[in-house]
Amino acid sequence: MLFTETESSLPLNSNLFIQYRDPLQESAVTTIAFVDSRVADAMTLMAGLQADVKVFLDPTRDGVAQITETLGHYQNLTGIDIVSHGNVAQVQLGNSFLSANSLQQYTHELKQWEASLTPDADILFYGCNIAAGDLGQAFVKDISTLTGGDVAASTDLTGNSALGGNWTLEYATGTIETQTSFTDSQINSYQGLLASVFTTETPA
Repeated sequence: MLFTETESSLPLNSNLFIQYRDPLQESAVTTIAFVDSRVADAMTLMAGLQADVKVFLDPTRDGVAQITETLGHYQNLTGIDIVSHGNVAQVQLGNSFLSANSLQQYTHELKQWEASLTPDADILFYGCNIAAGDLGQAFVKDISTLTGGDVAASTDLTGNSALGGNWTLEYATGTIETQTSFTDSQINSYQGLLASVFTTETPA
């Protein structure tokens, strides 16, 4: 199940529930945000996101599969936000890692995302250091190539400024037209960093 906090969760199938921002219906959705439920204070981040649809990723399932499953119900999306723990050339999604090492494994799923996007759609990854260095930038470029979207990610710490973080996505492919995904009040109130405490793999 994809976890949501909403008054109006609508089942798409037996394992998937989607939150709509009233009064939007499925056909009016243009932006979707995915928040990995392992992130500290995920509810604060979820509340601050301004997307039409906001989804918690189930920590017991493959997160790339969950995102692909969700996007399969939509077309003409202009923006996707993905909020999770990050590290150089990798992001934790559910019980899996999307990384430089696993891109080949997920090629089929990532190519499916393109069918849900407009030609100039943006995919924003909020997580620490995802685009850091040559390896991180190559990772972001590969995701852009596979999905057809313009992709942005951070080259440094993402999160609370007192801990050295910020909410700027310093590296991008193409032109990012999506405005800041979070409200200023939520950015200022978040106390953590979106950094991986540990990793199950070392990016190649």
